[in-house]
Amino acid sequence: MSAKEALPEEQTSKKTSPFNWQEVLEFYGFGKVFAEVKLANILAKHEHLRTTIADYLREIDIYLDRGVGMILWGPPGTYKSSMLVIICKAIIWKYSKIGKSTPRMRYVKYGPMMKEILAERYSGWGDCGLSTYLCRLPVLLIDEIAPLGIQQNAAEELFTIINERQQSQLPTFATTNMTAEWFAENLPQVYDRWQTSLFLNFNGESERRLPEDVKERLHL
Repeated sequence: MSAKEALPEEQTSKKTSPFNWQEVLEFYGFGKVFAEVKLANILAKHEHLRTTIADYLREIDIYLDRGVGMILWGPPGTYKSSMLVIICKAIIWKYSKIGKSTPRMRYVKYGPMMKEILAERYSGWGDCGLSTYLCRLPVLLIDEIAPLGIQQNAAEELFTIINERQQSQLPTFATTNMTAEWFAENLPQVYDRWQTSLFLNFNGESERRLPEDVKERLHL
């Protein structure tokens, strides 16, 4: 699939304007390599999600106001984190297009974030630290929620953040290697609060491997 084929304006009904992936990339000055390779690969690999993601991003300000986020789940190396970055950029792009102030956002890695929250908790910060800040943030993006380190206290903190954000209709975006079924079985309270979010399946084989031409040159 060529870049031109991979990055078209999405086909929509006459009632809605098309979502132009390329315009988002140009707005941020993403290089040609990113536009033609990275995003093209993501959309080609997850063709089944193309329309859903495009429809969401087209009216993202409406969905954010209603607290609708996204949970990107699937094996490692399937472009979940890359798409999370694109979503973050698309939020800023969309608000600039409609002339609204961009909502405050924070992109965090789950492991370091949870360690900081727990350190504050046990250092006497209580509810006045990072956890409370994340509960109130208009848009929160959490990368790589993993079972490693989800001990009871960390799971409780995660639930507190997700629960308070859901009650306040504040959207949360997250990536994880765990399936929706895993969350339903192991973290049912978190899973229940995520019912107002879209669960998107980024399944498939990992793309973190040596290119075939490199293998051939090195006789691997």
